[in-house]
Amino acid sequence: MSIPWTSHHPLSTYRPNYMTKDEFQRCLESALRTYYQAGDRVRHYKNVRVLTIMWEADRDEGLRVASRSDSLADVLQHSYKYDVRRCILSSVDPAGSLQDMLKVVFNALDEDNLVIIHYVGHGFDRKSDSGTEQELWISPTGFETPVNFTAIRRGFIDETAPDVLMLIDCCHSGLSAVGTNKEIIAAGASEALAYNDSAIYQRESMTTGLIQQLQHAAASTQILTSPQLYARLATNALRQDGPPFRTTPLHLQNYEEGRAPIYLAPLFTADEWVGARNMFIFQQPVTVVLEAHLKDANSETFRELKEWIMRSRPPCVHRVEVIDVIPSGSAVLIFEVTLEVWDRLPAHAPIVFIGFKHRPVVDPVVDLPRERQGSIFVEKERDPVGFAKYAGSTSPFAQLKENIPLDGKAPAKVKE
Repeated sequence: MSIPWTSHHPLSTYRPNYMTKDEFQRCLESALRTYYQAGDRVRHYKNVRVLTIMWEADRDEGLRVASRSDSLADVLQHSYKYDVRRCILSSVDPAGSLQDMLKVVFNALDEDNLVIIHYVGHGFDRKSDSGTEQELWISPTGFETPVNFTAIRRGFIDETAPDVLMLIDCCHSGLSAVGTNKEIIAAGASEALAYNDSAIYQRESMTTGLIQQLQHAAASTQILTSPQLYARLATNALRQDGPPFRTTPLHLQNYEEGRAPIYLAPLFTADEWVGARNMFIFQQPVTVVLEAHLKDANSETFRELKEWIMRSRPPCVHRVEVIDVIPSGSAVLIFEVTLEVWDRLPAHAPIVFIGFKHRPVVDPVVDLPRERQGSIFVEKERDPVGFAKYAGSTSPFAQLKENIPLDGKAPAKVKE
């Protein structure tokens, strides 16, 4: 007898997971903190070091990755003023060479520093007793001893003090849990082929996308956070009218509670650099539709959520859209978010992915208000306020209808 649980008859249909409205609110509040803002949640970096990794056999032969790897290094070195090191792996003890270089890069760095690690080349996932492990392979693959990058990461990188952003551009980008304040943006999921020849690689790889996005951010003096960088890479991979990409990148992140994400900004003082603008749903060619099962929702929940989003501008408005609330024992909430908000959404069983939504982008770009903080301008942010507090005639929605300011004070009467 076959197992009855299928994609259209999942086990969760009969045993659904639920969350409260407050739990849903906290998940959204965390997910909406995707952009750079000076404050307590941001760890300002004293130093940023970059390590680029490639195989000697793939520099000018094989995959011929030298030009792309060098271009990325040049952007980070000259536009961002980061300290860039290069690791060229040979067939003689490549794992030992990589570990030695990592020790040099991480030397004397504390938690107020950032390390960026970029690898481009062949990759393979191997099953082991401890789970899936990612191996870095030399060209031609299968004839030399690979580097077990997962073992090096778990044994050294994950245990270090600095923030670490790993950019892994290879086939079979196996992902597993990372250490605290560590992140991986990988070219694709396990068994996904990122490319199969150097010509395709040159125009369709994740490294090409990284170069384009970082060059654009530097030219427009925008401070990008890792969710914003990921969202831009994923948008290019998913959009129907864009350049073809063989895989959709994945982002794995693990932060201390309340921490803002890793960000990329120049180390030198530059007044003109600003936090990259929040991207609104109506501006996006690709957004994400999700559902959440709320056990304490009622007939007022839809209106309360709408009011909460309106009250919480600019962090919420136009980045989260409530589509519908369907009665289902309690309620099923259907909502839409931007890719960067989806990227930061904490894992919670009652929140379920429905699908990507594609749309033509024809609306003009709308700037958010900015304010000076220190040496740069950043977008104003106010943490979202609990939506359950705003029900009834005194809600922000009702105040706006009556033309009453959101501070609750009635407008002064003008003498005739």
